[in-house]
Amino acid sequence: MGVTPRIEIIHYGDPWCWYSWGLEPAIQRLHEAYGDQVAISYKMGGVFNDLEKWRAKYGVGDDAALSQWIRETDQMMRNPFELDYVLKSGMKDTWKACVAVKAAQLQGEESMLRFYRKLMEAIQLFS
Repeated sequence: MGVTPRIEIIHYGDPWCWYSWGLEPAIQRLHEAYGDQVAISYKMGGVFNDLEKWRAKYGVGDDAALSQWIRETDQMMRNPFELDYVLKSGMKDTWKACVAVKAAQLQGEESMLRFYRKLMEAIQLFS
């Protein structure tokens, strides 16, 4: 019989989001340090469904500005990734990846976690 979690963390993520990737080491440490005492619920947010509108909204319309923002995040989060993955990928929205993670969750929480992690690695490390 498992321990009832004392703390629940709600993680709003997106496989394309460099902040979500940056949080991965902290989430892993929470699991290692607290085990069953902490429960993490994953909600897929979908950062954007139109890349160009999102870039305009956040003032990163040109590639240099977007790259600089991503580099600053990399320095802050300290979880290395391919800095130009967004530009190299040709991706226009993040919703499809979020829907895929939620579909994996229908197979169970462990399946979702493995798929989410592998999808983030494929996007942010190997794109």
